[in-house]
Amino acid sequence: ALALALIIMTGIDFRYMIIPDSLQILMALLGVAYIFIAQRPLEMLFVGPLIGFAFAYALRAAMFAWKKREALGFGDVKFFAVVGLY
Repeated sequence: ALALALIIMTGIDFRYMIIPDSLQILMALLGVAYIFIAQRPLEMLFVGPLIGFAFAYALRAAMFAWKKREALGFGDVKFFAVVGLY
């Protein structure tokens, strides 16, 4: 299910330059289920997404400062937070 969501998300992002929140919510729910099924520490529910979000937000700010235009959208920042679950 995750692979299918990533393929769909990639196609939509390349064509329309957006990442639908509905796909990100699906991937986040799958990530939460993965944490419980794989019996990962519950801190992973917060630490991973926080690190992913902080990294992507810092990268977004750095790219904006360097290029003087948006190079990384907020959908990408949210996606990095979802990736932090995995």
